[in-house]
Amino acid sequence: KVEHALTGVSGVKTAEVDLKSGQAKVVAAPRVKSTELVSAVQKAGFQAEVSNPAPASRASDPCCH
Repeated sequence: KVEHALTGVSGVKTAEVDLKSGQAKVVAAPRVKSTELVSAVQKAGFQAEVSNPAPASRASDPCCH
């Protein structure tokens, strides 16, 4: 359910949720804001917070060119 909520956010390419650790890894376009992801998870009925945000874009990342 959480993965579905995250992948429903425009610009999200993949979302992997580890229920045991309570963490998710999301690959998204640089324009996607962490607040959008948190909101999507909360709307799905779960708690969420950003614990380790990655840089908005990486020159070496082929997905973002």
